[in-house]
Amino acid sequence: MDKSWITKAKWSRDYVNGVNNFIEFACRSQNLLWKILCPCISCINRYFLSFKDMKDHLISKGFFPGHVIWN
Repeated sequence: MDKSWITKAKWSRDYVNGVNNFIEFACRSQNLLWKILCPCISCINRYFLSFKDMKDHLISKGFFPGHVIWN
């Protein structure tokens, strides 16, 4: 699976599609509160957010450097 989308511009179609696919995968791995750790550059997997808020963070701020994409 190509993961080059993570380095694309945050406003690009490839990046937004990659974030959407990441969110879909995360939804299948969610906890009972429907929140997961946000991998954005500000949260750095420290804060649990709703999927909508996490998507907003990832689109506006991007993933933190060194984030590993789940398979």
